[in-house]
Amino acid sequence: MADIAGKLALPVIFVVGLRLGCLNHALLTREAIRSSGLPFAGWIANKMAAEMPLANANIETLTSRFGARPLAIVPRRQLRGQRAPAMPHPAMGGRGRK
Repeated sequence: MADIAGKLALPVIFVVGLRLGCLNHALLTREAIRSSGLPFAGWIANKMAAEMPLANANIETLTSRFGARPLAIVPRRQLRGQRAPAMPHPAMGGRGRK
């Protein structure tokens, strides 16, 4: 994809899936964009997992490291007919399911 963006001289917007390992992946992706010389137009935070208790902290970390707030934050979408995910046990910092 970087080849296409480079040939078309397009700025890059990338989506960060907020899950375990996303900080490392996002920082490496941002560095690859910088190294390629492509202009960085921004990033989008995608809240993929209900079990990501530090999603907001990760957004703040990436905002600080990128020097830019996300262009958008996409909330996790629950599909029709799906049961809401279990909340973490109170001992793990959650409220538990009532």
